[in-house]
Amino acid sequence: KGAGFRVYPRYGWFGRQFKVSDANREFASVDARGEPSTRDFCPLAILAHPDDAEMGKFFERAARLAALPDIDGICVDYETAPVWCWCERCLDEFRRETGIADLRRADVAPDGPHGESYADFGRRLNRRLLTKVKEVMLAQNGALQYHCLASAADLPTYWYDGRKGARHTVAELVKFADAIYA
Repeated sequence: KGAGFRVYPRYGWFGRQFKVSDANREFASVDARGEPSTRDFCPLAILAHPDDAEMGKFFERAARLAALPDIDGICVDYETAPVWCWCERCLDEFRRETGIADLRRADVAPDGPHGESYADFGRRLNRRLLTKVKEVMLAQNGALQYHCLASAADLPTYWYDGRKGARHTVAELVKFADAIYA
């Protein structure tokens, strides 16, 4: 900041940094094969239980970052990351959204007939989580800016590297660099 740069700490919102216990096991995320996680929660559960000691860490991190001195905002890595939960809560919401009553987990697995639609559903859940992160940040300090390296508007222009991770478009990176004058 002293050198004239704008400062946007990275909000590392990625999962697998939690502890699923007997007390909160019902809220664990479930993978596409139906296996519950021991270190991650369902995005719908995180939204529904922000006061839970473990799930609340998701939003506590945002408040902690927003309280840092001499920052201009926070930056999140992608708000459009694909789905990470195939639990019954998520499947039920997807069923309601699509009207497909007899939907099975295999249907929405990455290689299933509705895999792409379910990935888009997961991206919408991620944006809902990050909308809450933004609200938490602004409640802590209303002058802060929120930046995301992968906005929903740029989703159609993403390209993939053949692995499971999305790469950002040059346009999106330039947009972010212009925003922070880096």
